[in-house]
Amino acid sequence: MTVIDPSQPSKKTPVTARVMSSESLGNSGSSESERNSKSKQESSSLAQEKIIVVPEVLSLALPLDNKTRSIAADATKSVTQLLQAMLSLTDQDLLSELSPHSEQGTDTLGQPPVLLPDDVYSRLQSLARDFKPWVDHNAATERDETIIYPYFRKLVLFVMEGLKALPLVTSPHDRYRLLLPYTGSRDFTPKDSLENFRMDQALFIRNWGDDIGNGIDEPKYVDMLAVVEIKVDDSPKASSKTSSRTSSKSNLASLNASGVRPKSNIGVAHGQLIRYTRQIYEHQHNRLFVWGVSSCGSLVRVYLFGPDCALSTDDLDMRTSAGRKQFIGWLINMCLCEDVRCGLIPSMRYVDGTAAGKGMYWELSVPKLDSNGAETDETTVYYSKKPSVAAGSTFGRHTRGFPASATLDDIDNPDVFVKVAWQYADRGPGPIRKAEIQHLMDIRDKYASARPNGVEIPRILAGGTVATMDRDGKRVYLTSDTVYENDIATRYGMIDDVPMAADKGNSSSRFRSQLPPSFNLDSNAFARTIGNEVSAVPRARRLLAFRQVNMLATKPLCEPLSSVRNADELIIVLADAMLAHNWMRTECNLLHRDISSNNIMVGRRRTSDGGYEVYGLLIDFDYAINPSDRRLSRPERTGTLPFMSILNLEAHPEQQTELDDMESLLYVLCFQATFGINEADAKVLRLTHETLDPSLLKIKKWQGWQEGETMASIASDKRGHLDSLRMFEADITGYFPVPDFDDLEDSDLPNYYDLQLFACELYGALFANPCVDKRCHGAKQTSTRVPRTQIGNPVEEDNSLNARLRNLTLVKVDPLVERAKDPAKKTIVDSFIKAMKDNAASARKRITALSPS
Repeated sequence: MTVIDPSQPSKKTPVTARVMSSESLGNSGSSESERNSKSKQESSSLAQEKIIVVPEVLSLALPLDNKTRSIAADATKSVTQLLQAMLSLTDQDLLSELSPHSEQGTDTLGQPPVLLPDDVYSRLQSLARDFKPWVDHNAATERDETIIYPYFRKLVLFVMEGLKALPLVTSPHDRYRLLLPYTGSRDFTPKDSLENFRMDQALFIRNWGDDIGNGIDEPKYVDMLAVVEIKVDDSPKASSKTSSRTSSKSNLASLNASGVRPKSNIGVAHGQLIRYTRQIYEHQHNRLFVWGVSSCGSLVRVYLFGPDCALSTDDLDMRTSAGRKQFIGWLINMCLCEDVRCGLIPSMRYVDGTAAGKGMYWELSVPKLDSNGAETDETTVYYSKKPSVAAGSTFGRHTRGFPASATLDDIDNPDVFVKVAWQYADRGPGPIRKAEIQHLMDIRDKYASARPNGVEIPRILAGGTVATMDRDGKRVYLTSDTVYENDIATRYGMIDDVPMAADKGNSSSRFRSQLPPSFNLDSNAFARTIGNEVSAVPRARRLLAFRQVNMLATKPLCEPLSSVRNADELIIVLADAMLAHNWMRTECNLLHRDISSNNIMVGRRRTSDGGYEVYGLLIDFDYAINPSDRRLSRPERTGTLPFMSILNLEAHPEQQTELDDMESLLYVLCFQATFGINEADAKVLRLTHETLDPSLLKIKKWQGWQEGETMASIASDKRGHLDSLRMFEADITGYFPVPDFDDLEDSDLPNYYDLQLFACELYGALFANPCVDKRCHGAKQTSTRVPRTQIGNPVEEDNSLNARLRNLTLVKVDPLVERAKDPAKKTIVDSFIKAMKDNAASARKRITALSPS
């Protein structure tokens, strides 16, 4: 177990150039408007099913250190009293005690007086005066949300000024920080934003010794602790004359019914929070989880965005002392707590090595393995300039990848790949099962004893689960249980007995009694995508699924699939990846289940003649399984949406096989060949596609962009496109760029003719294999007559024509199911692998022929 001292601060994440993310997988060949539209649709959909009310969420911000927690509690009380005093215009005695000219004594609240310097006193008075309209119910009926912006900003500035003025924290630990709002009075786009969306407000991390001033005037995602979305309160109570306490209760009741107010501004705020939070993950590479804030009128809510859902507080009413105290407490806790409570991974530190001539770099502490492959308490430190893979969605594994070196001196020549991810784990009796790490160790051991020719596999060097200290100072793994704490994780954790959508009519109290108040059983959440990553859970609704923060280091270090230089290199890389896949399936009994363009890498190695040759590497074994493991016989939908097989999309009860992964490989090839195998080709093809009718690119339907598209509709589209070679050529490969023969030299288009042939040959092996029964051909279901005896029904003894016809029955035949049965499956697999080998050999010959002698 890797133990990281939470008292050691992590440096803030740097601004970096855009790197590859899982979000980019579904954006191939898309325009900016299409990407923005997709982002809005996804965020709106996720907002309806991923935000749950958990009142205890504020406790997750409390400092772990008992002494610091006590300081935070005292500071919260003092700042709340200070604000209450300055808001109480009739309490002149209390105000005078806070004045710098008051005499020493005790204040009316029984606490030692807070004697403030003249400038601080005047500053706090001004901030409280500007904030007061929020308290006087004006904001509850305000119809322009921009009026609320300065109220929120002034409150945050008041808390920061008051906190720094307290003698409790005059000598802070170096991990203390300030939270400052944006200075502007209008919405804004962060300077490092990758989209054109404008947010209302945000909270930014600054050093404790920095000047507070009026806040941050250069907003960047890289410095952001939390997105803040501000809306007017459009609930019916906003215009009523009921008391704030009554309206707060009615508001909470409406939230508990479904988790959000339908068709209300809070629902809009949720969608925007999800959309902007994604960019925090994409910019901050050591981000474990993200905090967020919304304000509808005077009602504030605080959120914690984790890998599976967002936890929300009840409404905190800024018109009441209790509501203000809770929000002030959260702000102060965020200033004083450990980095891990702010949402940073403690084993990743961004270090300023400028003085030593190293510039800024990442220091990554990966758990060390012993000679037997067991995890130890020690770490191996790797160094990296910047990641090559960033997290690309609000929910999911938040996978990051770093090209790294084992020594700081070699940081410019990395040879190791370090992966960091929120990975699912098997929580049961005995040691926690770390699936990917165990798979890689099994592959390593098998590879050492029976190394196959021409197959490259990732070799694990170090790996395990990051750990930290809990409230009692004990070492614990950094898991969803330790982040959410045991009481919350137990109450809102994964519910194993929730029925599937097909069983939604089951109203058994045995199921519903386990659900938290805001859980909506009818939300069909299991069929949604998380960014482009699909949750591998068809029968269990994951609320706070059990995950671990795992880190692992592997060799060799490779490049993304988009780094191939030509079509022949792409053929070789894809073939190598699937040859490794076949070896792992036959020798290690391992099925990958997530073939995608992000999980196939490009490697280059030196040859004996001093040149280089390209090869492919299959990575990411998060979803891999041993198909013979009976515990995993239940069908699961795993993978990346555009590349998921048809039966996988349909959640078919048949167990996944290697044919599903081979089908996914065909989809990867089709996407690369349609939208460009590398950035140079993609740029040319984007210009070409702009001149086409968008409806002609049928492959875009596989991305699930259009409103109303579901996994079932994508599966239906794929069945149509793949039902015959004629349809496959007309709808898919016909849009691979192939210039006319007479224009080959003058055309700007890349020539993917060999990729067309390659794709059609793979299609033939999978969907039109001449060596198997015709019932395995195509992709659409058909009907055929079979003897009743084949389905267990009795037959008539009469041998007349009518009797023989009556002894036949009409049944539906699914070719995708038929081909997954032996001996057809073995024949198809052998044909597919042969096509891979033959095409790779031809591609290598073409490369050799074009190489200078």
